[in-house]
Amino acid sequence: MIEQKIEELRENGYTFDFMGFLREGFGLFKAYFFGFISFTALAMLIFSFIAMTGALPLIYLAQIFVMPLLVGGIVIVCEKIRKGQEIPMYGDFFGVRRFAGRLISLSLVEMLITFVAGLPALLYASSLAATKLGPVTPEQITPELIEKMQDILVSFSPQEYGIMLALALPVVYLTVAYMLAQIFVVVDGKGVVESLKLSRRLVHRDWFSFLGLAIIFQATIWISSATIPLLTLFFIPMAACVSYAIYMRLLHEEEEKKEKVSGY
Repeated sequence: MIEQKIEELRENGYTFDFMGFLREGFGLFKAYFFGFISFTALAMLIFSFIAMTGALPLIYLAQIFVMPLLVGGIVIVCEKIRKGQEIPMYGDFFGVRRFAGRLISLSLVEMLITFVAGLPALLYASSLAATKLGPVTPEQITPELIEKMQDILVSFSPQEYGIMLALALPVVYLTVAYMLAQIFVVVDGKGVVESLKLSRRLVHRDWFSFLGLAIIFQATIWISSATIPLLTLFFIPMAACVSYAIYMRLLHEEEEKKEKVSGY
């Protein structure tokens, strides 16, 4: 059913109602804003404790485990709000444990795919840095050396930056294309690989509109984290609510109309 709907949308196109999606997403967020903010605060607290260790492997693991469960929990509550169901204490966010295995696996697979896609850009940047820095042994890797490497990255020419950007385009494409993958898992019970494929096929039809939305999401989260960190507790769940609103409008609009007519 979902696969058929996506093929119809790919063939006929769809309207990316930017303001409409924002309104619907904000409506969902507003309906249970305290719960969304509290659950996000809990997830960010866990992530912050892990980040304080300074161990990059642990930070990457936190991204793989914490972030998909945060989004999944928000989507579960959005489903209850949309259906007019009673929201229990704690909003049933922890119902995400039913999907934990698939969501974490999806996050890991997505990270691996984007890493492989970004290898050309990474290797090119590393070769440029090595040329300007000279040979380095593992014993020489110190905070001072890392700071020097950052200075070298800043000193790249516009042409070198252009080549790196061109090589990194596959990462940008895939990151945007997989925006809705987690929602496929929670709402329609799809598997890991299937969710990634379906998300890419749906987003690809109007990829640039999704790119614009992703830029707005990331910009607001980055700016707020750098200026007023508490605002991230608003923007992160808001982004998830808007993504859910897009998913439901594109793939389940007819179902929603039938529910309204039947007085569900």
